[in-house]
Amino acid sequence: MLTPDHPDVRRFLTAWHENGRAAFERDHPALVYDTDQPRAAKERRRFLALDVGTSGCFLVDRKTTTVYSIKGYGVPNRALGALADVTAAYEYATQEG
Repeated sequence: MLTPDHPDVRRFLTAWHENGRAAFERDHPALVYDTDQPRAAKERRRFLALDVGTSGCFLVDRKTTTVYSIKGYGVPNRALGALADVTAAYEYATQEG
């Protein structure tokens, strides 16, 4: 079962964070990306909530590792794929720039 400290979750958070760096730094030169846009995983009963700052963005099913977009905080919307696949997609997109 996934926890916020699981290596796969940490890898996703890093890939997601790095993917947004270039656009943020281009659009907000006065802000510091690493402190103004932190990514975090919060443990819930069924899901991990993956947040950016104080806003929710994704939910990950702790048993199946399926990543979901959200309708509202804590409410899953659409399945996006397995955690490893979504992580790989973010890593690839970051490399392609």
